Amino acid sequence: MGSSSGTCRRNLNEVATRGEPQRSAAKRRRDLHLDSVDLLLVLAVVLLTGTLVMGLVWPALTSWLNRPRPGAQVHVRFDASSEGESSTPLIDHLLYLPEGYGRRDRKWPLVLYLHGVGERGNDLQKVGRSGPPGLVTEGRAFPVVLVSPQCPAGRRWEPDLLLQQINHDSSKYRVDTDRVCVTGFSMGGFAAWSPR
Repeated sequence: MGSSSGTCRRNLNEVATRGEPQRSAAKRRRDLHLDSVDLLLVLAVVLLTGTLVMGLVWPALTSWLNRPRPGAQVHVRFDASSEGESSTPLIDHLLYLPEGYGRRDRKWPLVLYLHGVGERGNDLQKVGRSGPPGLVTEGRAFPVVLVSPQCPAGRRWEPDLLLQQINHDSSKYRVDTDRVCVTGFSMGGFAAWSPR
């Protein structure tokens, strides 16, 4: 009897041991499933957080990187609708501030350069290829605040809008309002001579 009860216990232990790895594998699969769900949740949270952060941080970062600074020509957007009535509320333009702009309490001349028909549209690189902005792109420095707006496709320069641009830039930057010059090429030259 002693030996048969020992055999019985051993057989029960073997059965219990044989069933345990199967339960462990099933439990591992279940744990893996939970890990996959957890991973998906973490990924969703990261993506959502990243989207929110990038939605808030990215515009601020690009704005800071594209801020006007001396010796650099940067893309700036002028909101003419905030200045008054206009049929073209947003005007993209290149802005160049001269070397030494922020170091001295000095006012600078303003040059408004108006491009020709071929540079109209929404690609500011076209504006930066010729005239004074093209020279700045090539590395030339000027002792002026250079403003080079881009006329929208299919439009012509609007004198009232250009005056708004000059008034806005004269108040925002250190501009000597007695030394404002408007120049241009082709359609821009015609607009520079427009009576207003």
